[in-house]
Amino acid sequence: MNRGGDNRRTLRLSPDAKRFLVGKKIKESRTILADKQYKKFADILAALRKFVGDAGHSGSKVLPGERELAERFGAGRPTIAKALDVLAGEGRICRTHGGTRLLPQRQRHRYGYLASCHEVNGAFWFSAYQRLWEHLEKQFAAANLHVDLLKFYPNGSSVAEQLEAFRDYDVIFLSLVGRPRSELVVEKLRSQGSCVFLLNETDELPDYPLYALGNREVGRIAAETLLARGYRQAAIMGPTVNASSHDFRRRIAGFLDAWESGGGGYTGLFLSYLNGGMEELMLAQKCFDKLPLQNFDCAFFLCDDWISIADELIEGKGAPRFGVLAFDGTMKARRHFPPIDTLTHGTVPLATKLREIAEEMENGSFVLDPTIRCRLSPTLIPGETLHPLPAQTH
Repeated sequence: MNRGGDNRRTLRLSPDAKRFLVGKKIKESRTILADKQYKKFADILAALRKFVGDAGHSGSKVLPGERELAERFGAGRPTIAKALDVLAGEGRICRTHGGTRLLPQRQRHRYGYLASCHEVNGAFWFSAYQRLWEHLEKQFAAANLHVDLLKFYPNGSSVAEQLEAFRDYDVIFLSLVGRPRSELVVEKLRSQGSCVFLLNETDELPDYPLYALGNREVGRIAAETLLARGYRQAAIMGPTVNASSHDFRRRIAGFLDAWESGGGGYTGLFLSYLNGGMEELMLAQKCFDKLPLQNFDCAFFLCDDWISIADELIEGKGAPRFGVLAFDGTMKARRHFPPIDTLTHGTVPLATKLREIAEEMENGSFVLDPTIRCRLSPTLIPGETLHPLPAQTH
């Protein structure tokens, strides 16, 4: 209808069209509002990041509460809470019931522990590697650092294919056994830009820093422990399948040096092929039965392979009160009854040393010395198989 000379036409809209137009305007207004809110949130988040950084540089460890921050930044507490959640997700702060605490700045380097594992089940090659990894992970976590477990399969695909996946790691702690030879692995890692720390004794890689169990120290401590208890005739026992390795030769050499200088008498070296199978164990038992152990008063086991036949020594085969001491990476000797006096890997001191290195790297104070040879002492765990001998038995 046209009233008062107005020539405009009135547009009649259906109910659906009205709802559409109204809804569109509401959406547009919500979008504009959301954009403004997001910009304000982004500004507050950026300001909080700077505030957290300044607080850390000033030595502060605890941030003000949400109410104080809201007043300081002119925002609502929900906005501040959401921004703090973002900062917590970034690893800058830790929110607890006791307040909001600052965390150290994100680590500058990426760390990995690379260990030899069995391809079939992914288990560590040696149980000592498993224990070192557990301690290493705990040590790094306590220092607010992170280290990744990297697995290498000596009998798997080519070295280059396996190690290519570790290209992004700045620092790699390496426990490596088996083939291919370790030179190929460390050279490939170094060519990818990684700083490599060796955790196994080796004479083949003099240009890399070494932090490892001192196997000569194992032999020395074993000899001194037996001598201190009054033993003088020692049998050294172990498997020939491993006796040619550097680790075992070092343990034997360290033992003999300390034994002879400490006044030890007759020493016998008894090695038998033993690799865990029942047939090999039976052969080892036959060899063991023929040993003239009546000439000895103690035995030092180079590893855990002979622990299963140690009962005869403990029960009286040979001299009275026969003493048994073992180096045991699997802790099988500790589970023996009675528990055998045991030397084992110093995994806790080694993990502590590696964490200290990482902390120095993070604060920029670490100086890499490729010639360093840090050999750690084993841990001596008392058992019930060493007894002080009376003087008249010497």
